[in-house]
Amino acid sequence: MTDDQLIKNAQNPYLYGKFLDVGTAFNKGLVQASKFGNTQITDPAKAVKNNYEDQLAKYLNKLPADVDLGGIPDKYRNSISNFLMTQKQNYVNLANQVNEYEVGSEMYMDITNQMNQIRGSFETLNSQMKMYGENKKEIIGNIQNQSTSLSPENQANVNMLRSVYNEEFDLSIDEYGNVSFAGDDGMVGLNNLPGYEVKDYKLAQGMLKMGDQVYNAGIILQPGGVKYNQYANQLTLGIDQGGRNSLMSVVYDGLIGGVRMIDDPMVAQNVDAYKGGDISFEDLRDVVVNKYMEALVENSKQGYGSKRKTVPTKGGNKNSKNNKDSADADKASKTISYDGMQLTPKQAQEFVQSRNPLEFNAILNNENLDKTQKAAKMDELAIKMGLSFDDVWLDGKMPEKSFETGGKSDFSVTDYFLNKNK
Repeated sequence: MTDDQLIKNAQNPYLYGKFLDVGTAFNKGLVQASKFGNTQITDPAKAVKNNYEDQLAKYLNKLPADVDLGGIPDKYRNSISNFLMTQKQNYVNLANQVNEYEVGSEMYMDITNQMNQIRGSFETLNSQMKMYGENKKEIIGNIQNQSTSLSPENQANVNMLRSVYNEEFDLSIDEYGNVSFAGDDGMVGLNNLPGYEVKDYKLAQGMLKMGDQVYNAGIILQPGGVKYNQYANQLTLGIDQGGRNSLMSVVYDGLIGGVRMIDDPMVAQNVDAYKGGDISFEDLRDVVVNKYMEALVENSKQGYGSKRKTVPTKGGNKNSKNNKDSADADKASKTISYDGMQLTPKQAQEFVQSRNPLEFNAILNNENLDKTQKAAKMDELAIKMGLSFDDVWLDGKMPEKSFETGGKSDFSVTDYFLNKNK
């Protein structure tokens, strides 16, 4: 009989009874094995010794590797080393005890549960210290890069986290391997540390792009107009997607031209009302969106004025060529008043040449459509023709009526306007 068979027989409760004393059970096994006489029995003491060593080795192999102390701050290494040493000793003691009890017995289950808990504590501690190192690297980088959002609540959290990751608190580890930090006013677990937010650069880039677009369009943005609503909806969606962090970033971080919305008394009053629970997130969001749309309108006016600046012609030359150039320049700079809009002849001509006037005129002159319905149909037609909204709306306004075309699409709108306004 082999050592393994001898040991299995000695531990078989159906052959030898249930003995808590492993020696008694083993002696019974030797007696029974002698009766079988199938194989030569080897040194029983050595067999038992080998069995216990093998069992202990199996348990120790299940014990996770020690926590890597290479990235652990010096201040915390002793605490972690002491914890690991104590837990490992407890584990070895339990491993030496577990085989004294029958598999499945209450004591056996209790001891194995304790051993599993110790294994779990090693894994938890290793995971938490790894997370500590990663979080420390991230927040220090964000602080150095000035990326943390500047709302008061966020800065309070950042300051607290800075203290933690600067090792200003003592480290404590519970029996499950969970890490906590001890301050004068109590304990806080690593898993319970407050979060923090960074500036919403993505949303800010989108807002800057809006500003560039309205300026370069050279058309005054009209509140309630299609383009105005498009930008307002875009900003609203961006804030909703980012939630409170995005809203607070727009308010506090000054990412648009270095101007902080919180410095506006009306915005500050609404922020206080939001924090006090008097208004909702949506209410404050709408205040912020409307405030930025005011800035976009002003930006569009500046772009409008910039596009209408003309380069002055040099005087003093009386030859015919310069006189013709001067006349052409005067004609090009002359504005035409049409249904409350100021258009240059060139703008008027490009308006017709860049689209099908018959279809647009049919929409504008349809007495059965109100202004909102006309706007929707003009937008639909513009998309169909591959035009932008700015191509359809002149100076950000929809004409109340269109000029008569007489069924032609290639006439000179410039001449029409000039003759109309004589």
